[in-house]
Amino acid sequence: MGAHVKKAADDGWTPLNIAAEKGHEMVVQALMELGVDVNKAVDDGATPLLVAVHRGHEMVVRALMELGADVNKAVDTGATPLFIAAQNGRETVVRALIEADVDVNKAEDNGATPLYIAANNGHEAVVRALIELGADVNQPTDNGWTPLAIAARQGHTAIVQILRDVVLVQMQHLSL
Repeated sequence: MGAHVKKAADDGWTPLNIAAEKGHEMVVQALMELGVDVNKAVDDGATPLLVAVHRGHEMVVRALMELGADVNKAVDTGATPLFIAAQNGRETVVRALIEADVDVNKAEDNGATPLYIAANNGHEAVVRALIELGADVNQPTDNGWTPLAIAARQGHTAIVQILRDVVLVQMQHLSL
């Protein structure tokens, strides 16, 4: 009798979740060959993709996406893999997810977008990447905060300047 590769621990973690967390790309691929569910979530809704994104394991993220991981599947709070990558300042992972046709403006349950959380946390390179890839710079949270407003509140001058420049270009374009 073989090993139970799909068996989860009491907290819902499977061998695939653990391999994704540790960044073991070859183990992830070996487990996938055994038919494990690439989108099986743990108790809080975290999938192997989301775990790999959180840890910044770009190659595992790419492998999971190639194997059919749902790039827009969110945890219980509504945070998607892109949101988690933006929150943690993982620019290369953000770009990999965008290449996979992820919804760049999909917000958490409170309305916070990946751009908003990157602006809040001061991740300038991620803010630039998200804007380049089509993020809506004016999308507010449920309580009305925009990425520009939160960057200003946090004192992230470079991000304020980036967002201000985008808003000014949009205003000029509208006045034409």
